[in-house]
Amino acid sequence: MVCFLGARSTAVRAAAAITLAAAASACSSGGASADGDTDGSTDGGTSPPGQMCRQALSEANVSFDAMSATMTCTFDSSSLTLTCEVPFGSDIFRVGRTYASLSDFISEGDVMGKNLATSEFTDEPGTSRKTTTYTYDAERRLTLSVEERAEGTITTTYADHDDDGRPRQGDRSWFDCESLPMAISYDDVARTVTTSFQPSQGTNCSFDERDDTDTYDEHGNRIKVEEGGTSPRVVFEATVTQTTNVCE
Repeated sequence: MVCFLGARSTAVRAAAAITLAAAASACSSGGASADGDTDGSTDGGTSPPGQMCRQALSEANVSFDAMSATMTCTFDSSSLTLTCEVPFGSDIFRVGRTYASLSDFISEGDVMGKNLATSEFTDEPGTSRKTTTYTYDAERRLTLSVEERAEGTITTTYADHDDDGRPRQGDRSWFDCESLPMAISYDDVARTVTTSFQPSQGTNCSFDERDDTDTYDEHGNRIKVEEGGTSPRVVFEATVTQTTNVCE
């Protein structure tokens, strides 16, 4: 789960949104093969009974602001990395997530908005790669994320996890902002995750109070990212056109 405040290009914000849009729900039936081959359908096919699979997005039409394109995603079972690419003219935005095991990749999709990746990267043409590493406790609950980028380091701690292991509180160190409290809420019926930034309770944070909302489809694909605040807008939208089942 990656949320940002401050001045960033629309493309970079959308690229961050794409990272989690590429993941879908785990299932005990519905899959093509153990190596993640796709059957070309939008539902990912059918897997053997009892086999655990993850229905991962492999293609979607994406849009943000006045731009639109086709996003393609692939899961590499050898590196355990899910990579998505979005071309814009001669440029390609690329984002990826790496996991400690195939089981982690599959089980991450069991619960909407849960994160089990060990690291994440964003490649934007003309800038250096941004990387994020994630730390978990013994119960596989997210406790820390550290993003390294040219401008500096963004560190976020997480706490107060719900019964599904999702954090409900966070605190971010964002450049000059020494402490930016965040409240995170999950609506499993509406399939939304809302992050409320609370700079008034922080230290040296000059941001406006803001609620950002991510919306997921019935398979767990993140299909919309909305920014709140004084100038609310839809940052990213995706229409899923093809999925791939990755199975154990």
